Amino acid sequence: MRPLPPFYFLIAIGIIIALHLLLPIHQWLDWPWTSIGIFIGLSGFSLTMFCVLSFTKHGTTVRPFEHSEALVTDGFYRYSRNPMYVGLVTMLTGIAVGMGTVTPLVVPPTFAVFITYAFIVKEEKMLAERFGEEYEVFRKRVRRWF
Repeated sequence: MRPLPPFYFLIAIGIIIALHLLLPIHQWLDWPWTSIGIFIGLSGFSLTMFCVLSFTKHGTTVRPFEHSEALVTDGFYRYSRNPMYVGLVTMLTGIAVGMGTVTPLVVPPTFAVFITYAFIVKEEKMLAERFGEEYEVFRKRVRRWF
């Protein structure tokens, strides 16, 4: 049984905090500017929750590698094939900005690369097998990330 993306998301938060405390390098934002991170993080949270509700509305699972009942192509899925993951990366970006130091900013793009290869590529293969031409049309029309 493999850990799900929220597990890796929590690990990434821990790494952001550790980098801020142990290897801050440069304070590039001070209070009150670091509070911008709250807005960024809440935006990512809202995006993720909206996508979870969209999956629920379509009667399909949000869990990676489980059998999908529907291909969700409306809402934020018109702009990104993976807006839930975009939301997670956005939340991490908000947390990193909230720290105000440079080193935590390496975590969100690193997390995005990790998620792409650990989950997205495999999910795309499963969706292509499950939905065939419908998924291929969606894949050609909508970007992977944004």
